[in-house]
Amino acid sequence: MQQNVLAQLWDKLYWVMLWAVSYMPVTLAILGVMLIVGIKHKDSNGGRILLLLFGLVVILLAITVETLSRPLPGQG
Repeated sequence: MQQNVLAQLWDKLYWVMLWAVSYMPVTLAILGVMLIVGIKHKDSNGGRILLLLFGLVVILLAITVETLSRPLPGQG
């Protein structure tokens, strides 16, 4: 049961990250706004949470780009 929920969550996250890579200029604009607002309000909890989310999204985006840039098995 729990593995099924995690698999569904991972699947949804994968499709969101695929969208983020497909629309990279929009993604970078959103990340830029998150970074600016997070730094501006870094002394409040909201700013810290925004900076934490910024870091998480950047890491997930990098993992997605890395995964998509690899050749498929049998094609390399």
